[in-house]
Order: sequence, then structure tokens, then C-alpha cells
Amino acid sequence: MPGTPERRLVVVVDALGWLTAERLDVLGDVLPFRRRITTVFGYSSTAIPTLLTGAWPQEHDHWFLFRRARGTRPFREAEWIARLPGGLERRWRVRVRLQEMWRRRLGITGYFSLYEVPFRVLAGLTPTETEDIWKPGAFPATPTLLDHLARSGEPHFVTDWRVPDVSKLAAARRALDTGDPTTVVLYLTEVDAVQHHVGTRHPDFDAAVGRAAEAVREMRARLAERGPVRTTVVSDHGMTDITSTLDLVTYLQGKQLVRGRDFECFLD
Repeated sequence: MPGTPERRLVVVVDALGWLTAERLDVLGDVLPFRRRITTVFGYSSTAIPTLLTGAWPQEHDHWFLFRRARGTRPFREAEWIARLPGGLERRWRVRVRLQEMWRRRLGITGYFSLYEVPFRVLAGLTPTETEDIWKPGAFPATPTLLDHLARSGEPHFVTDWRVPDVSKLAAARRALDTGDPTTVVLYLTEVDAVQHHVGTRHPDFDAAVGRAAEAVREMRARLAERGPVRTTVVSDHGMTDITSTLDLVTYLQGKQLVRGRDFECFLD
């Protein structure tokens, strides 16, 4: 249709590695222009900001979930909690309650989890992702796709990363049923979650990848009803199955390095 604006579908499928995409020929019929890209060093907490900003980690300054505290220590209570008898810090309910307390006190709106960080280590750290990186303004020095969408004034829909994929897709359908967004941005995480449990070569994992691909097809078809669609699918990293392990702490100590002086680490 003459004058019809081009629609854009941008999908980030967490942990959809290149080898998996090629093995299962993910969307090979609708996305013929594809290439392997190299991720940045670090967790998704580093890779997602790089995808959103197009900047290197040293520019957007998000390397890992935590960094060493300089001056004020937001988790200072963790130091004395670690000294209490009875293994209090290892109790799941205690960690959850403390996590929520610190989230509220620090005003964290981004992704935040204590995972299994030992409290003696946590006491010397500070969180990196305090702002919701899927909202405009999270990276003042390196604006993101969300900033550009907000400034454009064009109607758009951006997924809520906090909810399951089925809820994200339901919200995207409602946005298309009730409005006319020219850009739809989806962040799908089920592929990552399933892969953590079953690895990279399991029927459950292949099924999860299939559901993600079907979601892309559906959103693409819905947008195509309104005009031409430019579709981009990208991932932050792949995964590797564990076939052997290395006791890194023992290795480092064997190099005459002293834990707590020369290095600090923990196993999650």
C-alpha cells in the first residue's frame, strides 16, 4: 500500500546460540540473511546492554551484576549476618527477604538477584543494574533502542521482561489488537530457562526453541497485515553443555595466590 510505514519487529531470544539456530534451522525460511556474531565477555547483564546500546561494555559500564563497593557499602549488614551461627545466610527464605529489603532500600528497578553470593563477599559489593535497562534513560551516555523509540514519537510496544513468555506474547497481541505500533520489541527468555535444566540437545529444549520461532512468525504475520515488515532476531549468547569441571580455587591457590588477598571468588 502506497505510503504505508514500514513495521519493525525486533526479537531478542535469550541464549539462542548460533549452533542451535543452524542445527534446527530456526526461521531459515523467513530470515535468509543471517550471521554468527561474537558475544561480549560476561553474563546477560553485560550482553543485553551491549545489544540495546550498540556500545562496548567500557562505554555503557555494565560488566557484571555486581562491582566492588567504593565508599558506601549498600550490603553492609551482610558482614555481620555472615558471622551469625546456624548458617542463617544459606536459608532461602532469609535470602529472599533480605533481597527484597535491599531492592526497596536501594530503589532498584532493574534485574536484581543475590543468587548464592556468600554474604562475606556481598558486604564488599554494590549492584550494577539499578535502573530498568528496558526503559528509556537507563544509559544516559549511550542511549538505547528504547530511547530512540521514545524520542521518535512513533507508537511502539516493548515487552515486560519480568513476566513469562506467554504473558509477553499475550500483551503484544493486545497491543496489536487495540493499537497500531510501528515497532514491536520482544525479549523471550524461555529458551534460556529450559536450557539451564536440560542442556543444548534435548527434546524439551528443541520444543522451547520451536515455540520462540512460532512466536516470531505470529508477530511477523500480524504486523504484515498492516504493511511491509522488517524483522530482526538476535541473541545475547549461547550455552555449552558441561562435560568436565575444574576446581579453580584449588588451581589458583596452587599458584601461591592467597584467597582474600590476591583474588576473591565463589561458586554459584
